[in-house]
Amino acid sequence: MILNFEGIKLPNLDKDSKSDTFAVLFEMVKGQKVKLGATEVINDNLNPKWVAAIEARFSFEENQNFMVEVYDADDGANLNNLAAQDFIGSICFTLHKLVAAKNQTIEIELVNPKKKAGSIKISGLEKKEGWGQFSCGFTVSSEKESPKPLFFTVARADASGGGFKVIYKSECRKSGVKSGLMWTRIMTDTDTLARTEDNCEVQI
Repeated sequence: MILNFEGIKLPNLDKDSKSDTFAVLFEMVKGQKVKLGATEVINDNLNPKWVAAIEARFSFEENQNFMVEVYDADDGANLNNLAAQDFIGSICFTLHKLVAAKNQTIEIELVNPKKKAGSIKISGLEKKEGWGQFSCGFTVSSEKESPKPLFFTVARADASGGGFKVIYKSECRKSGVKSGLMWTRIMTDTDTLARTEDNCEVQI
C-alpha cells in the first residue's frame, strides 16, 4: 500500500515560529520498530499535508501493526537522529483497519504523555495487480519573470471528494532575465497520478 500522512492541529514547539514537522513510519516486527520511511519536513506549519508517500507491504493473512511518530525538526541536517528532534506524538494502527475504513482513510489522535499532540490522518492506496505498468512524463515551464523562487505541485482528485491530494512538489527555481522558467521533467506511473481511475482529474 502507498500511505500518505497529514497532521492536524499539531502543537507549536518553537518560540519564534511554528513547528517544522515531519512524520516517520515504522512497522512493528516481533516487538521491534523497523523504519520504513519518513516524510519531508514542512516548515512553520501545524497542519502539514506531507507530499512524500511511504510504501508498506500489505498481507491479508497477517495482523500487521505500524507506528507513526511525528517530530518537530530541531536538527534539520541530521533528521535520522530522532533523539535530536522534538517529539510531538505517536500513534499505532493496523493496515487491516486502514483498508477497511471508508475511502481507506483514518484519523487518530497522537499520544504524548506530557501534552496535547493533535492528530494525524492516514490515507492508503492499494497497489493492485499490474500497478506501475504505464508511465507518463511532462515538463512544466513559465514565461513570466519573478523576483522570488517558484515551485509547482501536481495533485489528483481525492477519493473522499474533499478536494485534491498533492502527489508531487517541484524544486524551487528562480527565473532568469527574459528567459522564464523550466523545471525538471517529471516521470510518474499513471496509477500514482490518477489513482488507477480512467477519469481522475489532475491539477497542476
